[in-house]
Amino acid sequence: MKKHFTLLVLFVAFQMVSFAQPEGDVFPNFTVNDINGVEHHLQDYLDDGKTVLIDVFATWCGVCINSLPAVETLYEEHGPDGDNTLVILSFEGDASTSNEATFVNTYSIPYPVVSDGLMEMEDWNTIGQPNFFVICTDGSFDYHFGGVSGSNMVLADMVTACNVITTGINEIEQEFTLQFYTNPVLNTLDISLNGNSRFDYMIYDLSGKTILTGTSELNKKSIDLSELESGIYFLQLSDKTRYITKKLIKQ
Repeated sequence: MKKHFTLLVLFVAFQMVSFAQPEGDVFPNFTVNDINGVEHHLQDYLDDGKTVLIDVFATWCGVCINSLPAVETLYEEHGPDGDNTLVILSFEGDASTSNEATFVNTYSIPYPVVSDGLMEMEDWNTIGQPNFFVICTDGSFDYHFGGVSGSNMVLADMVTACNVITTGINEIEQEFTLQFYTNPVLNTLDISLNGNSRFDYMIYDLSGKTILTGTSELNKKSIDLSELESGIYFLQLSDKTRYITKKLIKQ
């Protein structure tokens, strides 16, 4: 009975994470005002060549609070006082709260916080908190559900992947592509690589912990995932100058 219950919990969690993101390949456009009355229009930021990181949180959420240092590090590195390639917008996801301003002051949040974006979030299919969306200049996006620690590289990798598009390296990426033969994956991840013959790979879990590392020597590489538990992971490939990060699902 316990085993059946565990499988049911895994299945429900898998279904929640799988569908907790916008439909389609382009993030829904929106215009909102933050708690200081400043207007934010997503498409304007994308047209300006900015990557946009959305942090869906709740003021009472301990995991969200613990994730603040990782998000603030990205803001320092890529925000207005960094290389100015990233906009961060934080959306309070609980309609019953009204202490966003106090939250901002308590934790010295340096980026805009939106308290009345619930209508916009209906299109994002968010569940729980925190949820993170990284939106590239072409409107494509990636998604991370759950907290991030100070050493977590998942959000940084997602931002880096967007910056590749922003800086125009996407033309080179036509020769540096990644394809999964099957996703979700059962035991073996078969990937097809188009580009150089040597790639380093790392697999992260949702907390940002590195699970597997290795090097691919051939254009086709199989990675044994039989020891991994069922769940959502991220695969990052690098040839030292370019990076590709892609989400994979282990059954």
